[in-house]
Parts: sequence; C-alpha cells; structure tokens
Amino acid sequence: MSKSSFTTKWPAVLLAALALFAVSCDLFGSPAPTEDPVDDPGTGTLSTEARLARLNVEYAGIPVMLTPAFNPGIDIYSASYSIGDGVPHDAALLGITATAWDSGAIVDGAGDWNLAPGLNSRELTVTAADGVTEKTYTVYITLPESGEDNCELSTLLLEGYDLGFSERDASYALTVPAATSSVRLSATPRFSGTTIQYSYDGSEPSLDYTGAVDIPVGPAGTDKLIRVRASAESGASREYGIAVHVASEGASAIATLESLVMYDEEEVPIELSPAFAPGIFAYTAVVPSLCMTLDSTVFTTTDPGASVNAPDRVALSVGDNTLMVKVSAPDGIATETYTINVTRAAPPVLTIAVPAGSIVDTASFTASGDCFDPNGEIASIIFTFDWTSGAGTATPDVSGGFSVELSTDGLANGPNALTAIARDSSGSWLTMDTVGFDFPSGAATHAITCTVDLAPGSTFTDGYLMVSPITGGFGSVHGYRAGIPVSPSDFPYTLTLDGVPAGEYMLLAMITATPDVQAGTMFRSDDTVMVTVVDEDLTVPTTVMMYATAP
Repeated sequence: MSKSSFTTKWPAVLLAALALFAVSCDLFGSPAPTEDPVDDPGTGTLSTEARLARLNVEYAGIPVMLTPAFNPGIDIYSASYSIGDGVPHDAALLGITATAWDSGAIVDGAGDWNLAPGLNSRELTVTAADGVTEKTYTVYITLPESGEDNCELSTLLLEGYDLGFSERDASYALTVPAATSSVRLSATPRFSGTTIQYSYDGSEPSLDYTGAVDIPVGPAGTDKLIRVRASAESGASREYGIAVHVASEGASAIATLESLVMYDEEEVPIELSPAFAPGIFAYTAVVPSLCMTLDSTVFTTTDPGASVNAPDRVALSVGDNTLMVKVSAPDGIATETYTINVTRAAPPVLTIAVPAGSIVDTASFTASGDCFDPNGEIASIIFTFDWTSGAGTATPDVSGGFSVELSTDGLANGPNALTAIARDSSGSWLTMDTVGFDFPSGAATHAITCTVDLAPGSTFTDGYLMVSPITGGFGSVHGYRAGIPVSPSDFPYTLTLDGVPAGEYMLLAMITATPDVQAGTMFRSDDTVMVTVVDEDLTVPTTVMMYATAP
C-alpha cells in the first residue's frame, strides 16, 4: 500500500497525532457493555453481543499486520506486508481467523482469502445469538500488480527441451544435439497488455508475436544467444536470454554433478541426506518453518561442458517440496536428474485462551493459553497492548501452555486488545495471536457528534473519510472512525464518535485515496476546532472544515 510521507502536508502537532493513532491499541469504537453479554437463562433473552474477540490475518502461518492494531470496537482495517518477516510482496493467498466475543454468535467471512491484483476487501459479519443484531468488520489489502511492472513471462519454452523456467530467472543455458538445425521458441506473458519480441545473433527485435517461432541454430560446435523481451504498457521491459549450444560431433555423454549445495534465504546451506555424491540421485532435507525460500543452488559438473537447470529462488510450502536439478551432457542427448525432497516444518500455533472476549476489572490479570510447537522453535512469548511496548513475557511450559500476570495500568476504558508474539532464539517473529477484552475502569465515556465539510470549491474523486478526536497531550486516541467511503456529494457529512472519555480534544479529519489511514492524503482538517467533553454526550456546533492538502 502507499506509504506517502506526511512531512510536507501536516503541521507537527498533527504528525504526532497521526503517528499515535496508526499504531495505538487505545483506539476503540464502542463503550464497554453494561451487562454480561451471555444469554440470560432466567429471562430467555438471547444475547445481542456481535463483536469479535479475535481477528488475525496470516500468510502460510506468518502474521500480516493490521492497521490499526485489532480492537473489538474498530471495524475498518488495512493489512500490510511491511511487518511480518517473510511475507512476499505478491503473496496471493492469505488466511483469516476470527472468533466471536460471545460463543453463541456466528462469524461469516473467515477462512482463505484469494487476492486479485489491486485493492481487495474482505467483510466479516458477526451475527449475535439473537439472530438479528449484526456487526461487520472490513479488511482492505492491496496486492501489487507485479514485481516487474507487468512485464513478466508466465512461460518460456524451447519445444522438446526442459529449460527449467522460473518467473524469477532471466538467464538460461541449453545444449542440443549436434544434428540440430533449429529450435522452436514460444513465450506467453503473465499479464494482459504485455507484448513479446525476440532476437538472435544481434539481430533487430522482431515485431510483436504470439504463438511459436522457429529459430535457426548450428552448425555443430557453435553457440547462439536468443533474446526475448517482454514490455509492459507503461514502457517498462524485462529481457530473458537463452544460450543455445549445439553439441560438437563426438561430444561427451557424461551428465553428472561433481558437487551440489543449496542455500536458504539466509545463505545457510541446507543439509542433504544422504551427503551429496555424484552417483546418488535422490535426497531429502528438513528445514524449519521460517525457512520459506530456497535462495540459490551452487554446483559443479563432472564434465565442464555439461549444462544444468537448477531451482533458484523457490518459495517453499509447508510440508513436502520436490526440487529437481537436471544435467544435460555435452552431447545434448544424455541427461540425469537429481531429486531433492525438502520438507518445511509447519509453523507453531499460538492461542490466547484467557482473557479472550471477557471483562477484566482488576489491577492485574492472568493471560494464559496454548502453543503447538512440535519442532521446539518458540523460545519466548512477548505480550503487548499497544504494539509499541511490552506488557510482559512468558516461556512455554513442558505441556505446551503458557501463563503470565499482566498489569492493567494505562489501559483505556472499554474494548482493548492483547497480542502475544512468539519468537525464536534469534528474535525472529514466528507467529502471534490477538484477542479482545473489556476493561471497565469506571471512567464514563461519551459520544461526540460532529459535521465535516469541504472548503468551498473543493473537488475530488471518491475517497475514504477518517475522523478522530485527539487529546491535547496526545496520550491516546478515542472514538476513531476510518475507512468511510465518501464522494463530494456526501458533504457536509455528519457522524458520531463513540467511546470518548471526558477531556479536551482537537477534532482531526482527512480524506485518503484508499482505506489505509497512512495512504496519501487528499484533504485535511482545520486544526483549530477544539471540543471539551465533560459528563455527557456532545454535539459540536462548529463544522470541521477540510482543505486540499498541498502536494
């Protein structure tokens, strides 16, 4: 997602406020319930509780950060890959887990989330036990159109030969038999709108083509470099090269490797079993859950004239991954294939059992839960309420559980969220779990109703409105509302900010191009509208005016 800088757009006081609400777990939407949400057996009344206690997004067991951090009272989020080590920028399959606050409520919308290029949204609807009351949570995430600006190939073939094509690799080598006079080239783009050209022997690039084309090669003992260029509509391009060697008459038929070493993304060798030997063609390897990529393959051939197709920059799925290294002899006919089965361990699973979906009304409380860690990767668990500071730590016990006593100092009245982050011995983030709970500190909260308007003559295309009251001391942010779809015809726009404690606030409003509260700002509020909440709900008589933001 766009992370445009606000340095030239906001006064320093607003910058400080924005930085706070982007990461704070003090954000919340609704005040704490005044009664236990569980069904009342005495009256037969069904619960109207329709909040989530847990909302997590992940990729292959790796947490994906939500902005703002999950809070039961906040219903609009943007997800980002910027935090959560190991999540590739183009990860297209995410998973959502969500647990209702009340066990009698039903959650719809969790599970696998297949992303399409561009902006994606996913709604999770919680239906209370009464079957009527509903609350909807929405998560937005942008999947980049392409890591190469839409100029990648999905296939690159020389018919009858195995190039070992990978979308990440641009250079290939191939040996063909001595009698070969031509090879048939075909290529298809990954994205529509991409054009393909080819050239060889330094010739001018061909006209755009689709399908297949025959390219002359030979005589025996000669080389030819075929170039294929994929060009995006934006003008960006990527070039692929295929070095074709036509074998010499009587060339060697030896097609074995003399050495083979595979490295992970940390450039650590992956241990093969058995140890590599030229005449052994089947191997196994076991890697931890955080080993998500085979970064490179380094080898030498028994005959220096042999060519090799080996995997490079391969994403490893949890479980078994079959990798093959194919060696072609100098005669272009004889081949051998080395097969390596790499088993990636399943990531550990961390689950907070207490205080999920409960009410905490003491100076401290016990947080406990379970962790499934079959490979013994979890070294410590860090707890936080606000994603910026630690609230405590724990170490899993021998039975796979954990428990820690946490203080409630500094918690805001109303919905809060507790996050547990599991780390390995090096400090790498393995997995996490976040749950919601109420903290009735006794401080009453109120609602602010305000009207937001645009400066006269302002125009913009559709966007998203964010409004929040910011404390003068910037200690916390309350009543946060964000991701509200708006168009110019919606203004003046009246809305209510719930869950605001007594105090003095500055009303902050802005319009962004996407639901992401850190995206490029198109309009911002006047920073002089101050309101004071005493002991009752408040309607602001002054309109919060927004002005176009300087580029």
